[in-house]
Amino acid sequence: MLHHIVGMSDSYARCVNGFRISIESRACGLAVATGEPVVTRDVFDEPRWQPWTWLAQQFGYRGCWSFPVETSGGNLVGSLPMYFDKPREPSQLDLDLAAAFTQTAGIIIWRHLQMHPVSEV
Repeated sequence: MLHHIVGMSDSYARCVNGFRISIESRACGLAVATGEPVVTRDVFDEPRWQPWTWLAQQFGYRGCWSFPVETSGGNLVGSLPMYFDKPREPSQLDLDLAAAFTQTAGIIIWRHLQMHPVSEV
């Protein structure tokens, strides 16, 4: 299951905390399950988002991208979601920045896990 760490409002985090990691998921759970980015230009045009468009309306986003975060050892440890108030396709710069951010996050998480094994987290 996914758990909110940082970067979103508490009210949004309460709505999405505990989403399953699965190929049936919409964004973050799907990105972690497949190890591939999930880019949704417009959540209102994506059929798998239909049960969750109320969430997008409530929190004011249309575009949603999620990039898997993995350690250098290949362990998937989370995702980097990005939300946009309008439909949006990523540019090459967006994809390059997401790759840099997720690689950096993977290093930070790996280092944290080395210092604090999961049983202590």
